[in-house]
Amino acid sequence: MRFFFLSGLFLLSMVPALAVPYTVSSSGTFLGSAPATFFTAPNGTFSFSFVVDSNPSPSSSGASFFRTVFSDLTYRLNGSIVATSGNEIGFVTDAGDGGLVIRATPSFDIDLRTSQLFSLPTSAPTILPGSYAIRCGQFVTASAPFACTNMIASGSLLSVGAAGVPEPGTVGLGLMGLVGMWAWRRRVR
Repeated sequence: MRFFFLSGLFLLSMVPALAVPYTVSSSGTFLGSAPATFFTAPNGTFSFSFVVDSNPSPSSSGASFFRTVFSDLTYRLNGSIVATSGNEIGFVTDAGDGGLVIRATPSFDIDLRTSQLFSLPTSAPTILPGSYAIRCGQFVTASAPFACTNMIASGSLLSVGAAGVPEPGTVGLGLMGLVGMWAWRRRVR
């Protein structure tokens, strides 16, 4: 019995760590010059959050970017939830002006320029947790030019942090510990 328990514990410790889900979030105020659209409002407030893996699998990549999927996008304009249907995000290197581009709907992008949010290479990136100053933010149609026309007030931050979901290996190790304690307790009696 002891051999099987120790063997199981050893094998469980060999399980590789999987990607940890990160929550990416931001909030801020639009400038008075921002257009009045479905996603923007002059002097209006915005906030959003979504979840992405810490080690995402790029759907495509290049020298200065990679694209991947995300989930659970919530976008608010002046406190009210705005319907979104996007599930793809592009991360950009510092050489490509940094930041990320969220495809919020098939025809609308949220484009935020920050320092680079991931470690290279773009073919196998790792998202880096932390707070990043947004130096330029625009909410535009997907066909807009790459140059950033700022629409948000200064001082806005983009935050990347753990989503609070444990890795499967951690859960399994905890369960193995509970089973081991139960077996030991039962054997003592």
